[in-house]
Amino acid sequence: MSRYPIQTKRYLKFDNNFFILDIFSNILMRKGKKLKSIKIIKKIFIILKKNTGINPFNVFVRSVYNCSPRIKTIRRKESSDVSDFVDIFSIFKLNKMKIEKINYIDYSKEKYLNEIEPLFFKDSFSLGLRFLITNSKKQKGLKFSERLANEILDSYYYKGNSIKNKYEFEKNVFIKSDIE
Repeated sequence: MSRYPIQTKRYLKFDNNFFILDIFSNILMRKGKKLKSIKIIKKIFIILKKNTGINPFNVFVRSVYNCSPRIKTIRRKESSDVSDFVDIFSIFKLNKMKIEKINYIDYSKEKYLNEIEPLFFKDSFSLGLRFLITNSKKQKGLKFSERLANEILDSYYYKGNSIKNKYEFEKNVFIKSDIE
């Protein structure tokens, strides 16, 4: 039997149903201070409850959903001819000792395509949370929890800078893609 007392966890870990709050607390956390981030979340929920009168978790989830992007671009290599690969490998087999002479292979034939793909649920929510936090940091005047609560309320009503960031992000995705 050990002589040391069993220590309980100092911070609250949210259930699987509330993984959004766990991600949010991890993004808010600075220098490993999880208790401070959880206190900020509690203050935000109190402010949301006062201002709306609705369940603050529902307001929070809806606002994050409103400001989270749904698509992203992925750069993929365009498939090239099989004969090119056969030639490259045959040259490599012939010149096993002289690898320096393979530098003349023309890489300009390779083409890359930017394709649009949907974002996964957790990735899009984490991007939405980052939009909320960065835009609340840009505001001046109030405490951080109050600024963040105001930004959450703005995104709940489809207003605010985080919604603009979402639209800019999705617009850039369409600009970068190779859709004809």
